[in-house]
Amino acid sequence: MKARSALAGLALLLVLATPGPSFSHDHAVNSTDQTYTLETITVSADKRTENIQDVPASISTMNSEQMETYGIDSSKDIFTRTPNIHVVQLGPKATSTSFASMRGISSYMTGNPAIGFYVDDVYYPGFEINLFDIERYEVLRGPQGTLYGRNTEAGVVNIITKKATNQWTSKMSAGLANYNTQNVEGYVSGPLVEDKLFVRGAASYKSTNGFFTNEFDGDHAVNEQREADGRFDLRWLPTDKLDLRLTTDIQSYHGNYAEFAPLDDIKDNPHKVDVDWPGKAAKDALGTALRAEYKMQGLKLLSITALRNEQTSADNDLDFTPMDLMRLYVDKEDTLFSQELRLLSDNGNSPLEWLAGAYLFHQETDTKYTSHFGQLSGMAGDFHQDSLTKTLGTALFAQGSYLFFDRLKFTAGLRYDREAKDFDYQWSGSGPYGSAFFNRSGSSDKTYDAWLPKASLSYTLTENIMPYLSVARGFKSGGFNIKADAGKAYDSEFTWSYEAGIKTEWLDNRLQVNLAAFYIDWTDLQVEQPNYPDFTIDNAGSAKSQGFEAEIRAYPIAGLEILGGFGLTQAEYTEYERGDLDMAGKKIAGVPELSGQLGATYRFANGLFINADYVYTGSSYFDSLNTRKQGGYQTVNAKVGYEDETYELCLWAKNLTNTIYATRAFAMSDTWYGRAGDPLTFGLTGGIRF
Repeated sequence: MKARSALAGLALLLVLATPGPSFSHDHAVNSTDQTYTLETITVSADKRTENIQDVPASISTMNSEQMETYGIDSSKDIFTRTPNIHVVQLGPKATSTSFASMRGISSYMTGNPAIGFYVDDVYYPGFEINLFDIERYEVLRGPQGTLYGRNTEAGVVNIITKKATNQWTSKMSAGLANYNTQNVEGYVSGPLVEDKLFVRGAASYKSTNGFFTNEFDGDHAVNEQREADGRFDLRWLPTDKLDLRLTTDIQSYHGNYAEFAPLDDIKDNPHKVDVDWPGKAAKDALGTALRAEYKMQGLKLLSITALRNEQTSADNDLDFTPMDLMRLYVDKEDTLFSQELRLLSDNGNSPLEWLAGAYLFHQETDTKYTSHFGQLSGMAGDFHQDSLTKTLGTALFAQGSYLFFDRLKFTAGLRYDREAKDFDYQWSGSGPYGSAFFNRSGSSDKTYDAWLPKASLSYTLTENIMPYLSVARGFKSGGFNIKADAGKAYDSEFTWSYEAGIKTEWLDNRLQVNLAAFYIDWTDLQVEQPNYPDFTIDNAGSAKSQGFEAEIRAYPIAGLEILGGFGLTQAEYTEYERGDLDMAGKKIAGVPELSGQLGATYRFANGLFINADYVYTGSSYFDSLNTRKQGGYQTVNAKVGYEDETYELCLWAKNLTNTIYATRAFAMSDTWYGRAGDPLTFGLTGGIRF
């Protein structure tokens, strides 16, 4: 392992050090005959387009060309390439049970997420999606409650898709990889009526046998997957003041679900399972959104109306043995309608910028658990646990900033969020689970609300140096239990986050270095109390999280771009008692202490390019008791290829050192089970533009 890591590190070093001829392919930089500078990055973090170096917040972003170069084609790839965020992957993306953390603020299999996931300003209840035909992504660290509201106490991931164009363009690409993996994707875009009506369609399809082999029957495709995605975009400019955009997207995922094995076996046999049932996993999602933007004198009015339905299911062998003991079937349907209105200033010459708005949503979440016990378990029968949660949410928000003396900018904002939740549940069963104790039903209702302020102060020391300070309150709404203590409510959790940072540019804008340090005071934590296959969510007392991020972008010589990031997070309970246990001082589960990434791309003048990146994930605990730990691990990825205005062809590899690690582990019946991460994968991809 050490030798392979050393070779991979040497390969990356050679990429960084390789000199070459002048560079003309305009991917991530602007160039002239004399000067080479980094491209200006614009983001919409504060719901208006700004230079990322002018936003007083810690933000990571990649544009479409960088995403393609680094092989970022699914949402989980964003988490591996960004400092201080991490995803705990439980299985196929269809399961809807993976959860993520940012700066130590985390979530669990049930309950509300801590990170808001948005696509074109529309909230998605699940974050597991494929990334295709994307303009860029943005990761906003720290509470974003003032402008985004609930469930953004840790931060926000924004996905911005590509818009329909006023000239006809198209692209088709296809690829082959090991594990019998095949994929094809493409888009077409252009005007139906020049300068008035534009259309864009994009689609993606992928199939694979998966990484896992079942020792029970020798099946090498025990977790095979098939997934298809599509997006349709219609844009209409009826006048020079009105911009209408209608988007519709569809996602379909179907495959097996058999990925867990005893944790102690993963080191020697990372992708071996031994089950009598290969399981099933599926996800079908359909969403549509209408975005209307109207420009007035010095003002802009924006309306976003969206409707989304996501259905996910997972049926897996829960005893993880070749005996028919227990299976768990989870079916979840989310239907979400939302309406947002924003009025914002649109005068670039004014020192005052402001926006105000209102947000309304209605969400129905229908969740069904079925625990099936086979004849060999001695308790043959089925146990059903069904719940329906209806949420009506409303919010009012406003934010403004004023620039004093052309250098000092003060920003303040406030949001009021309110959620009214109605919860109905029913337990029923057969066999021993048909008794009166297991056949019961009930309902509960509760209202959660919060005031979410934010303030920041930034100062432009020079044209290229801007320090800043910020403080914000975060909020994750409460909910109800269903797997155990059915109907019992848990409270909302809150954070106060304090951040100090500096954004800098050096060497005639060929080097950007951004630094941020944070401290988070966390109260009423929603904590999972495990007793698998059952669990409850309860509120702990308090916790704290502190750390920092550092990110660089560099263009040292023509043709060479370097991207890097490093994060440190120390998150622990300060007040939490579980029964007779005092958990104060225990680390928050699923939060790596260190994270880092360093990547480089060199483009030759003749169209050839080479890319490599190194990703480090630090150690973290699997459970709140800190009994089992995932050690730190590293992965190395590389790509080499050719591209011009018409054709592209590349050979790529991920996890070159075939590093073994676990993405998730838990204890059940005194045995620890885990899921191994992705092994070495490699393939060939080609594309053509028309």
